[in-house]
Amino acid sequence: MFLATTARAQQLEPRAFSAAPVGVNFALLGYGYSTGDLLFSQDIPIEDASAKINTLTGIYVRTLDFFGTSAKLAVIAPFAWGTYRGKLTGIDTSTTRASFVDPKVQLAVSFLGAPARTPREFAGFREGTVAGAALMVSVPVGQYDPSKIVNLGTNRWAFRPRIGASHTAGKFTFELFGDVWLFLDNPDQFGEVVKQEPIWAIQSHVIYSFRPGLWLGFDAGYGTGGNTTVGGVHKNNRQQNTMLAGTLAVPITRRGALKFVYLTGVSTRLGADFEIGRAHV
Repeated sequence: MFLATTARAQQLEPRAFSAAPVGVNFALLGYGYSTGDLLFSQDIPIEDASAKINTLTGIYVRTLDFFGTSAKLAVIAPFAWGTYRGKLTGIDTSTTRASFVDPKVQLAVSFLGAPARTPREFAGFREGTVAGAALMVSVPVGQYDPSKIVNLGTNRWAFRPRIGASHTAGKFTFELFGDVWLFLDNPDQFGEVVKQEPIWAIQSHVIYSFRPGLWLGFDAGYGTGGNTTVGGVHKNNRQQNTMLAGTLAVPITRRGALKFVYLTGVSTRLGADFEIGRAHV
């Protein structure tokens, strides 16, 4: 559960509201590798916990005409496998997991500065200031065992509304996003109902475009919140995480590109203090 909520709060996504012509389909396949420490609250008897996790993600995006403005509908389906190690009540132990993670569906609408345009009309479009909003829904169908501490699924629905804006000046684009993760209850964790408070996050991006399709981004994010109540008992386990990232996109064909992402934690109070590398094609 800690892994899933921390990853959600720190999804650094440059160009989330960038303009695109309507009626276009995007298919992406991504691989990610995460390694680092897991920081649990004091009421969980685990110390010196760490993990090495591989993730294979399929993503489908369709651009839409949403009442005259451009929009993107995305479906994200990750599969993860990895090894977790730590001391459980003072005894060295390890375990492995391999399963689908909760898939996500997102609708993002650019309500300012990105009117709906066909590919022909979009050829002459020059992006300036764009503002948008998005809603992501996490569907609880990933691997989950209520008797286990570490799971790849969360056994609950979650929703992330987001609002953001970007401004392009010459070859530079500046972006600022704010979002919040809202959670329904997990009805069964060790036989108890788990409630979680919202996790608030903010992220910023500075992007330099060398030429169309070839760009480099520098990203920073901060997330906090997420105190839980387990079986009616409030836990003092607020998360607080800061991350930095770099993103490089490289076109390889007229219709294809590679994107490389590296993320690292600057400070972590609870959750996953990971270094993450990802590549998408």
